[in-house]
Amino acid sequence: MHHPSEPTSSRRQFGGVDWRLFAGLVAGEAPRMFLIGTAPLLLSAFVDDRGFGEARASWLSSAELLSSAVIAVAVADWLTRKSRRSTARVGLALVLVAQLLSIARFDFIPLLALRVLAGVGAGFAGAAATSAAAGTRNPERVFASISFATAMLGVITVGPIGMAIGRFGAAGAFVFSVVICCVVFPFLTYLPAPRSAAATAQTDRDDSNLLSALAILAALFLFMLGQNAVWGFTARIGQSKGLEVEQISWILAVTALAGLAGAATSAALGIRRGRMAPMLFAIAGTVASIVLVVESESPLAFIVGNAAWTFLFAFSTPYFLGLLAALDSHGRWAAMGTGLAGIGAACGPAAVGASVEANGYRVLVTLMIVTGVATAAAVVPVLRRLDRESTNGS
Repeated sequence: MHHPSEPTSSRRQFGGVDWRLFAGLVAGEAPRMFLIGTAPLLLSAFVDDRGFGEARASWLSSAELLSSAVIAVAVADWLTRKSRRSTARVGLALVLVAQLLSIARFDFIPLLALRVLAGVGAGFAGAAATSAAAGTRNPERVFASISFATAMLGVITVGPIGMAIGRFGAAGAFVFSVVICCVVFPFLTYLPAPRSAAATAQTDRDDSNLLSALAILAALFLFMLGQNAVWGFTARIGQSKGLEVEQISWILAVTALAGLAGAATSAALGIRRGRMAPMLFAIAGTVASIVLVVESESPLAFIVGNAAWTFLFAFSTPYFLGLLAALDSHGRWAAMGTGLAGIGAACGPAAVGASVEANGYRVLVTLMIVTGVATAAAVVPVLRRLDRESTNGS
């Protein structure tokens, strides 16, 4: 049976869906991925170029991520009845306006408002793409393929963005974002238009998986809080080891290749061996990798730790979102999951900014261990049930 989020033509496919839908999904995710991917470089630029301290710079970084996340949660249910295409277009337009205005050297409060606006736009576009992807036949594979595509964009752009920041400051990153938005905007036309009344009637709320969904949403929030608390300070951690911003940007670009491998591995493995082992492997591995990044004394260990971390993070994300899609194929929980993940990511740098400024980067290790254990405890009961149901149904 044809799924509502997929075009009728499937002659040419990528990631298990029509290539046009896939292009639209990637275009919708691009603004949000740009905000996340450039966060450590922009945070450093806010300190070095715009003259803000680490605590205020972390709030600038968190503001755009938090607003993006809140919007994704707010529109999760609404998107099951409205046009994902129009929603993404509005979102991308807001990002363009915010990035263009942010080029000017505003004081803290006006710049903070513009970063919130950029986050709102990215939240609209990203939630529209996630909701559409959740309704496909194999959401784990689709989410993994989207991760692969956005990681490839990161490989291509992170190094040049770092060079632009090194030469032009934060304005260089904002100009880059404008260019990216203009490039991907035409592809949003391939996202689904409004559903028919009959299809909308089939999206009546089903609360049978409510408790399981809430457990996964809480786990995803905690997981992302710990991850992004470290990610937001990655550039500063590298600088503390004697690396320059330009060097760090190229390290992040090279280690992004590991993200490609992680997403590709997730897409190839899928749920053929269940969900439990891959997810616990990813959670434990990211904790160990981040300990190496923070505690390492040499640039080589810093690079290896980042590569392992990037691989495991890209590997884990499709499983989280696929798990939420399995609990509701209409995309409500998955879209809400990206929002709560973003709230966790936004809270990360802001929650530890003052502590890092006062006590150094080792506080991040303790945070990662605590959030990692809590995440595993929340997901295990749901994973055990779904794996058991899959086995019994096969």
